[in-house]
Amino acid sequence: MERLHRLDHCPEFAHDILKIIHEGLLHPDNRKRWDCFKIVVRLDAIRQKCENSEAYCLKPHRWEGGPLEVLKVSVRSQS
Repeated sequence: MERLHRLDHCPEFAHDILKIIHEGLLHPDNRKRWDCFKIVVRLDAIRQKCENSEAYCLKPHRWEGGPLEVLKVSVRSQS
């Protein structure tokens, strides 16, 4: 995910999509994963920004986020 963020040609909307995927969809703890409503709201906000700003969709944008949180899965032993 970080390599995608660091691509020189990555526009701001792509960073926002990657954030949804990383934080909302791929979280191993199902209690922390985003529900469908939150995802739809975020995607709709991205759609609106794309309609209102060609630069948001197309202009390369340097990623200003730090290292991504490593999402760990804990495995419980079954007795």
